[in-house]
Amino acid sequence: MESHGGDGIDSALAVVAFCQNNVAQADTKSGFLCVAQVGFAMALVNGGTSTAPGSPPAVVALLACAFAFVVSGYHLVGALRPRVRFHGGGRLVTGFPRPNPESPLTSDEVWRMAEVLSGIAMAKNRHVRRCIPWLAFMLVMIVANGVLGKVFG
Repeated sequence: MESHGGDGIDSALAVVAFCQNNVAQADTKSGFLCVAQVGFAMALVNGGTSTAPGSPPAVVALLACAFAFVVSGYHLVGALRPRVRFHGGGRLVTGFPRPNPESPLTSDEVWRMAEVLSGIAMAKNRHVRRCIPWLAFMLVMIVANGVLGKVFG
């Protein structure tokens, strides 16, 4: 990109757009994982158990899936919740400086905006990354429960 103002605002705006796309992508991943989590929970509930209800293997499988559901849910909520940051003397901002018609945005303000957005994207993706193994564990437990039901049922 070519900068006309000499202060690199075009580059800073390109980085802001990139970071906004990363935040949107993290939100999309979180939404997909929410659907997967609910689907896995419904499969567990509707699939029945491989052994008699109340038996130790059935209780262990149910408790393991419940624990995985709670932990993955915690991380999904962390990925979906809005992010608010405090900057500059305790002033509450969400990453975007207020527009002022008398003084247009400077490249420093836009770079700060990009830093905030990149931090938001990193936090959301960190929660997504921590949620996936728990959902995978939940899926393995559900599949194992179904296979054992077919073999021993």
